[in-house]
Amino acid sequence: MVLNKSNENYSTEKESAMIKNQWYGILDSKELKGSKPIGVTRLNEKLVLWRKADGSIGCIADKCCHRGAALHLGPVKN
Repeated sequence: MVLNKSNENYSTEKESAMIKNQWYGILDSKELKGSKPIGVTRLNEKLVLWRKADGSIGCIADKCCHRGAALHLGPVKN
């Protein structure tokens, strides 16, 4: 499993060994506490992850399509 608890980027050497369009573990689910979103970079893609009200996990690109802002900097609203 690919896991980086420090939220640092993987090196280019490791990323070149990864294959896009495959399933990879990107974050330990224990790190998603409450509704605070977490921003990570995996395979050169910026992602935001958060825990939904029902306990499931959401993950999308970490960029507002309207303003280009990083979504992980804002709150989660239902």
